[in-house]
Amino acid sequence: MKTSFEKITPSMAITYLTLNTDNRPMREGWVKQLSEMIKNGEWQPTHQGIAFSVNGKLLDGQHRLSAIAKSGIPVNMLVIRDLPNDAFKTIDCGLKRTAADLTKLSSSSAEACRAAAAFTYHTGRFSADVLLKIYDCGFGALHEEIIAVAGKKIKFFSSASMRVAAVIMMMNGHDKQYIKNIYANLVHQNYDKLPTIAQQFAKQVNLGKLPFDKVDLLARGMKVFNPEYSDTGRLMITDLDVTSATSLCRETIKNAIRSSGV
Repeated sequence: MKTSFEKITPSMAITYLTLNTDNRPMREGWVKQLSEMIKNGEWQPTHQGIAFSVNGKLLDGQHRLSAIAKSGIPVNMLVIRDLPNDAFKTIDCGLKRTAADLTKLSSSSAEACRAAAAFTYHTGRFSADVLLKIYDCGFGALHEEIIAVAGKKIKFFSSASMRVAAVIMMMNGHDKQYIKNIYANLVHQNYDKLPTIAQQFAKQVNLGKLPFDKVDLLARGMKVFNPEYSDTGRLMITDLDVTSATSLCRETIKNAIRSSGV
């Protein structure tokens, strides 16, 4: 087995990908995310690179190579050659690191930052640096306040989508205490203490009338936590509401990152 760090150019990546004959199906979303990391200067050489068998087959690294080709930018990477042909069977079989492992954030904060990143960047895979930027732009501190009022977990009410909705509304100047009170009373099921729209939300949850859709839940949360809707007797979500919710999340997070300079 031979190892070395090499600069892999986009043209080299394309050539190496022709040796990719037995790998798992390509996940285009992951390729896109890796490509964006390269373009944004977030790529760091690690022990994970590309690997070839003694017969020259590509055993590991198809997503990384595809990302280099997509980005058009050369990347320094560990290259391992002359592995046994059957080494492919044991590659990537270990336990995957979670977002909390990578960022050192609490599991609830890492989960919320991942949800906020998904709503902001429309993909499901992110570097630790992206998640930490979201946490450090002001999102994390407000999320900690939400967790502090009700650390208990309960389906839908304490979901990452609802916590993101609460924080985004707080970041946009809505009454923090009002939002925290609603969140705490939802989680602790103190329905009689909720404003009308939050009671409607609780009813929808308890009757099993909510779709299992994170974006829909974000949009509902933003209405539930908005004082302007407090006396609304029906909680309905349209496609426009969903679009508006994701747009507000995206603009709020990106503006906060720019303003904080993280």
